Amino acid sequence: MPAVISDTSVLNYLARIGQFELLHLEFQQVLIPPAVLAELKRRPDLPGAECARQALANGWLELRSPKNLNAVENLRITLGAGESQAIALAQEFTSSLLLMDEAAGREVAGRLHLDLMGTTGILLQARKSGLIPKLKPLLDELRQHHGFRLSLKIYNDVLREVDESE
Repeated sequence: MPAVISDTSVLNYLARIGQFELLHLEFQQVLIPPAVLAELKRRPDLPGAECARQALANGWLELRSPKNLNAVENLRITLGAGESQAIALAQEFTSSLLLMDEAAGREVAGRLHLDLMGTTGILLQARKSGLIPKLKPLLDELRQHHGFRLSLKIYNDVLREVDESE
């Protein structure tokens, strides 16, 4: 199984809809860099901070620092600290899956040929594996109540993929 590294957004979005545990169920172990933990701690009002604290205590969420600080610095020119450290950390594994939603970070990670999955992909995978009964209500909640950006095309495509389109 590839190393799974997460950025802040995926953690927060899944926590907001009560689906943080999907990370453990789908991937067993998830790594986060220090900047992601710092971003979560800066917003203790968000459910992602508490969920991450519990997951770290339970041992399935693990804090891991990227070794290549030059890569982090180069990425920081255009990306935030969490995205930069997550991408640099993902590059350090022969096989990794980067969990990230931000468009700018995803674009850079794509250029670096990193495997990517966002909140929508995690929910889709969980629906296909039977961990969640319905995908549409969770996507609707994210879009309508949590400012989650998802194009109508992708929204319709993923719902069609699990026979939940209208």
